[in-house]
Amino acid sequence: MSGPENTTSHPPDWHPADVLAALKKRGLSLVGLSVAHGYHPTAAGKALRRAWPAMEAIIASELGLPPQHLWPSRYDPAGQPLPRKRRRHRARPTGGNREAPS
Repeated sequence: MSGPENTTSHPPDWHPADVLAALKKRGLSLVGLSVAHGYHPTAAGKALRRAWPAMEAIIASELGLPPQHLWPSRYDPAGQPLPRKRRRHRARPTGGNREAPS
């Protein structure tokens, strides 16, 4: 029996380690890219895990590829970034039964 089939119509995203290795082969680092483009040093690393079209474009440009080649799940067929999925926040319990401190 085989594993679950890929039901999406796009190839898988590059693994973050593969993106990092490709940058290192070119003598680049995530921190260096971030700082060189005016971002916080951790910005490029965050783009490896979450959609960030501006930072993805910088990384892809340095690799000589379009961003949709690295992260096809984040882009439509025309190469436009897909709308981000909003994260749902869990409702916090109300403090109805809390006792006042003495």
